[in-house]
Amino acid sequence: MINFTRMKTSRKKHSATFKAQVAIEAIKEQETLSELPKRFGVHPQMISTWKREFLSRSPEIFSTKASDEEAEKREQALYEKIGRLEVEVDFCKTFGILIGPKRVRRLLRKMGVMAIYPLLRQDWQLCKLKTKLTMV
Repeated sequence: MINFTRMKTSRKKHSATFKAQVAIEAIKEQETLSELPKRFGVHPQMISTWKREFLSRSPEIFSTKASDEEAEKREQALYEKIGRLEVEVDFCKTFGILIGPKRVRRLLRKMGVMAIYPLLRQDWQLCKLKTKLTMV
């Protein structure tokens, strides 16, 4: 008894540039749908699918500029907010040295920004240490 086993062949994976080239050739319609598979070595159904997908997704190419502009506006707004917060933190640091940490802690609680208190506290301790060192 003869046992024939088929070798397993893996599917061809075509690159995006190849698919686009085949789709563009199909859109041009200079060759028929039966001539294109011979030229590119692809099944006619795949060519039709790639052509349909290319035509349906082509508007996305031109719509990406709007999303880039929106992202740029959002980024600019975030940078402005970061700058504003840095100024507020610097103000709190200098103000805290003058009036003391307990009052600043109370003010920060009222403002709802208690998260920056540990940063301020570290800076105050450094400032106190520097003033002690300069006095010695």
